[in-house]
Amino acid sequence: MESSSWGVTVLDLWDMAQGFSYPQVTMLHQYMGSGPSPQSVSSDTAGGVASLEQNKEPAGKPGFWIFEFGSHKALSNEPVAMLRHALPDFEVLHQNFVQPYEGRAEVFIHPFEQSCSPNCEYQQDSVPYIFPVVEDMEESRLGFRSFVLGQYLVKPEVRKASLFLCTNPMYYCNFFTEFNKTVLGYFGLPLHYMVPQEHWAKWTKDFVAMASQPKSFFVSNNPLHAEQVVWQTGRRIPLLRPVVLYRDEVYNPTRENDILLPEPRDACVLNCLIRAFTPEGYPLKFFGKADTDRTFQAFTSFRAVVLFPHDFALMTFYELYAMGVPIFMPSHMSKYLFPYSATVPLLDYVPSDVQQGCEGCEERAPYSPMNLNSGAALKHWVNKVDFFVLPEVQLFPSIAGLLDALPRADVHAISQRMRENRQSRLDDGLGFWRRVTESTFRDGLVELPRS
Repeated sequence: MESSSWGVTVLDLWDMAQGFSYPQVTMLHQYMGSGPSPQSVSSDTAGGVASLEQNKEPAGKPGFWIFEFGSHKALSNEPVAMLRHALPDFEVLHQNFVQPYEGRAEVFIHPFEQSCSPNCEYQQDSVPYIFPVVEDMEESRLGFRSFVLGQYLVKPEVRKASLFLCTNPMYYCNFFTEFNKTVLGYFGLPLHYMVPQEHWAKWTKDFVAMASQPKSFFVSNNPLHAEQVVWQTGRRIPLLRPVVLYRDEVYNPTRENDILLPEPRDACVLNCLIRAFTPEGYPLKFFGKADTDRTFQAFTSFRAVVLFPHDFALMTFYELYAMGVPIFMPSHMSKYLFPYSATVPLLDYVPSDVQQGCEGCEERAPYSPMNLNSGAALKHWVNKVDFFVLPEVQLFPSIAGLLDALPRADVHAISQRMRENRQSRLDDGLGFWRRVTESTFRDGLVELPRS
């Protein structure tokens, strides 16, 4: 529709409908246990795996320990890589007490019959959403505290150089209260994700209290998430976009006539559309992720990538950007309606005092950044969406516009400017990571809390 000359768009129709019928959502009840998870212990020098069972000082370099609760592997990679970069004279050992997922939760009952999607026979296998929740936080937190004090922090070499890291969900930060140690929070998903609804009010207050502590270093990894935190708490935490030091691949377009459509949810539809619209003799060919070995080395060999994202917090976008792979994305707002994403209004809880304008709170925005399912809300928050903010992201108005832009783009110049932006952000962010490590080393001089 956006490719036609009509004066009406999908977004206009969505606004006229005034709402969306969300799919049935089921709760996956998670129960936590305390103990080491050897598969998630990593070191940058021991072949990628190291044991923390004995907590001995690593040979050659002094050790620096990161103890994490986080279920999102890519989100965990960013702060760990940055701490290693900030501590070249230390061997950084990372222990995640949760086995991070690499897939995603799925919808319990798909809203459309499979026959509605003849071009995507597996569509029903790739549309979210289940909301997992942590049911026994208080009991698990106390058990974890006893375990860490008895097994890890009792060792002087660990106590003098260790910090706690919480990523996704933000609720996992609860495990690190009362340790009197530095807590690093690196966030990309909403405040109440995985939080039982009956605990939303308490968790909001607890988060504000934790964030105000001098040993808490909480950041958002994208500007929209930072606004979501302001919306729900009235307080702002800093923004620190991913620079992806954990990947070594760089743009190397050996396949200069090939374009990658990597998003599994949409690649089948996009390939169908592109086949229909591509003129005979078009100089470029299109491939899906399934046509590759699914490695970043393969992705960086394409001329460019076309992304139709399924969420505003997409680590794949930041990873490709950091590698300098030219990214083409739709410019029309209707392509950014994500009713199934983690930013759905199902998590849009705001305490009454924040709604009314609490003391010290920022001024309320006219639209919720948790509910971007209207044209007005999208237009209000578009300047907080990195797809439209970071330089050199190539925006196309239609399939026809994409087909015109791809062969004409100076992809090498685009890639160079993307990498320059990434380097600038890397340099600007180093001060934050140094402050985190300085706080951690000061912790080593402080007496442990009693178990």
